[in-house]
Amino acid sequence: MAIQRRHRKGLYSQGSKRIMSQEEFGTTINAALAFIKMTATEDLIASWFKVIDLDADGWISYEVYFQFLKYYFGGASIAALDTINVRPKGDKDGKNTAVLSEDQKFMLALKDLNPFERFSRIITDQLKSIFFKYDYNKNLVFEADEVRDILEKVFELDGSELSYIMMKYFSLDASSSGSLTFEELISLILSIYFVEIVFKRRGTSASKLSELKLSFEDFSSIFTEHCFFIKLKPSQEDLRYIFDELDTDHDGFITFKQYSDFVRKYLGNGLDLSSSKYKCELDGVSAEEYAFVQAIWDELKVYFDKYDVGLKGHLAENELKNFLVEVLQETAERELNYVFWNLFRVDSDSNKEVDFNEFASFILSHAGEISLQRFHRQQPKGKVSLDGAEFYLCLSNAYSFLSTMPKEKDTVATIFNRVRGEQPLVSYAGFLNWIHHALAAKYKKQ
Repeated sequence: MAIQRRHRKGLYSQGSKRIMSQEEFGTTINAALAFIKMTATEDLIASWFKVIDLDADGWISYEVYFQFLKYYFGGASIAALDTINVRPKGDKDGKNTAVLSEDQKFMLALKDLNPFERFSRIITDQLKSIFFKYDYNKNLVFEADEVRDILEKVFELDGSELSYIMMKYFSLDASSSGSLTFEELISLILSIYFVEIVFKRRGTSASKLSELKLSFEDFSSIFTEHCFFIKLKPSQEDLRYIFDELDTDHDGFITFKQYSDFVRKYLGNGLDLSSSKYKCELDGVSAEEYAFVQAIWDELKVYFDKYDVGLKGHLAENELKNFLVEVLQETAERELNYVFWNLFRVDSDSNKEVDFNEFASFILSHAGEISLQRFHRQQPKGKVSLDGAEFYLCLSNAYSFLSTMPKEKDTVATIFNRVRGEQPLVSYAGFLNWIHHALAAKYKKQ
């Protein structure tokens, strides 16, 4: 290398201190460029030296020189060489000036940012260009079908992960407009993908996250291996700088809270996802639980479409009656009148026609209530709570017409444990609360 040859020849005035002046820096750079028949102008050398001479004393260390080479001559690195200003010798008019690739231009534009800002821009700028390809109607917001395509095609989510995020998507839709801005969508990705999905894929359960400590290797892999959806990654140097800044006690680890706070701050555009505007109704809900609820709603949609003659988008009274008799087997006139009175009482437009959301929400609530009532009639006087087996029994009896139930016994056990919290049993009220505010409402804020 040029610096080694020149050092051995004693060409650095302060070589014993392993430092060089601006003039010596320029001579060394051009000696290195000579093998590709290029040279850097004096102005360019001066601008480079100004950037890397951090204490502005007119000297840089050999180590800084090597770091400069790594950054500026590393292809699409953080501060890729501005080859627009580096011309082959004799090329006075610049006709043979090297052309920067798009990747090099992108990284070059970020070279003067601090590592935290550069980290943010590398990820969010690339995501922005990716996301906008899925803004099919070019209205600068993202509807549910566009979000789903992004998650499936860009982030390659599996079924349970996709259902989980789509549920979160609707809970984040604070205006109930059915769409998200780019900033909201980025917040969705960072809060769920980087803070939840990544760790699920790494085999860390949600209950263990608060205790988790990350090494630099863990931190680095998240933004390299798990950032497969972007072409250009943050550099290891920037990640090391950021990690060291977060590692306030210098023990070589950062807490999960430090990590998640960092992600939300630098990838979240300042959105506070803990605020009531964006907060999901229920905390601690697993991806499996969201997927379970979504599967039930999906299966109900099949029934709805079957009884919606002509696929009008709503059920008339006679069509609803057919469903109740044939599927729920409610044949008594008294029971049917009870259902109609309650359902049409909450019919939003009072036209005795129910859309799918009205249908699904009511059927799930009604079936859950009836199942608990029938269970209670068979129990000793004074019983007001359910153990795990009884919780599953009430759910499976309520929704026996759905094929989802028998396949999800483990998921129901997880739901039971979450709903009971620190208590050994789930009260009747707790069971109905989950039915009404989780299953029948799909976790939407009421």
